[in-house]
Amino acid sequence: MTYVPTDTSRHLLNALADPAQRPRAAAALAAHWGVEAVLVLIPDHELGVLRPAPGFPATLPGGAGWRALLARCAAPGEASAEVAWPDQGHLVGCRAATGPDGSVLLLLGGEAGLTVAGLEWLGFPLLAALLRAESLAGISAARAAEARQAGARAAALATALEAARAEAAARASELARALEEADRLNRALQQLNATLEARVAARTRLLEAEMAWHREAGAEAARAGLLEAVGQLSGGVAHDFNNLLTVVLGGLDLVELGLAGDDAEATQEGLEQARDSVGRAARLVRQLLAFSRRQLLDPRPVDLNRLVAALAAPLRRVLGEAIELRPVLAEGLWLVELDAAQLEVVLLNLALNAREAMPAGGRLSIATRNTRLDAAAAGPQARPGAYVELAIGDTGCGMPPEVLAHVFEPFFTTKEVGQGTGLGLSEVHGVIAQSGGHVRLLSTPGHGTEVRIYLPRLGGDDEAEDGTEQA
Repeated sequence: MTYVPTDTSRHLLNALADPAQRPRAAAALAAHWGVEAVLVLIPDHELGVLRPAPGFPATLPGGAGWRALLARCAAPGEASAEVAWPDQGHLVGCRAATGPDGSVLLLLGGEAGLTVAGLEWLGFPLLAALLRAESLAGISAARAAEARQAGARAAALATALEAARAEAAARASELARALEEADRLNRALQQLNATLEARVAARTRLLEAEMAWHREAGAEAARAGLLEAVGQLSGGVAHDFNNLLTVVLGGLDLVELGLAGDDAEATQEGLEQARDSVGRAARLVRQLLAFSRRQLLDPRPVDLNRLVAALAAPLRRVLGEAIELRPVLAEGLWLVELDAAQLEVVLLNLALNAREAMPAGGRLSIATRNTRLDAAAAGPQARPGAYVELAIGDTGCGMPPEVLAHVFEPFFTTKEVGQGTGLGLSEVHGVIAQSGGHVRLLSTPGHGTEVRIYLPRLGGDDEAEDGTEQA
């Protein structure tokens, strides 16, 4: 049917201009016209589309019917179509009237007719203008809010920028101070380098003078020690030779008395005393030569195992029945080069010392082995290399450190006067040193003493062979 406008319709339509009454006025107008809903669309010229006016549902259900209807509303006039409302599950008839300004009044459902002329009489164009103004105001308010937010963000950004600028200025100030300090340190380093050479030269001269003083002091100490040793040696030699000469003179007196009294027995006794004293003097001279490393030696290749085995019987007689002799001889022993007779004297001296250290009996071991000394094991007195070790150890009383420190000194002895010359171990040291070896002595009071003799391997320091032990 064709809708006939009335004053009530005009009143209800005009009520849509009040945002507070718009939902209720739209529902009342729809009921008055006998339709399900009344919608107003206004053109958005920026986007080029129609959209619901403020206060009406913000979105349309969409679909092909709505697209066809909105396309027909692009020009002023009436149009109709079947569209989805209020959702995609329901289809209703829709009549649309588009005014000259592009605003559209939609009647959804029902059968009421709608014409553009009726809209003019109802004052719809004025309502549409108000709705557009309201929409623009809303858009303006939204944009103003956005502008305010953008301003706030800009102010925050400006504050942050100012803070960053202040921090950058502070960092720049710190950098300037750091550069200034670096420049100062660089100048100080340049000054230090300029005077370093002079200071190094002065320190070098000071160290050289100090080293020279130490060398001179060391030389003085060495000369003093040498003079003391020579004095001790001279005193010991003079004392021993004086005793020997006294015995020789006594023997000659006996010879003289025997000759004067025609006493053959006294003459023979005097000659034997003189001969014995001369022999002791010869042994003393030999020991002195061994200590001074001036003794004439006859070095030849020697197998220490054979030498020890050959000396076993004589050494047992020297040691006596209370002392056990235990040879421990390694297989494949290297040869050494030395005077075998002198080494026999060395072993005899050491056996005698061991016997005196074990008055109640004990054990004397003589062990041989191949060994290789590195720089640490060789120490300052020897060279690293291949050696044959001859170790003579007893289970005697041992020696305290204060005695051990002097055992190789000439005429040093712990025996009573007249019981020894004090040249036994010094002779051992001299013979071994003259043969190219060295001696180490280990002793602990109450646990015995061990003398380790190291003799260089004959033929030089070849590569290690089977049976070699690292010392």
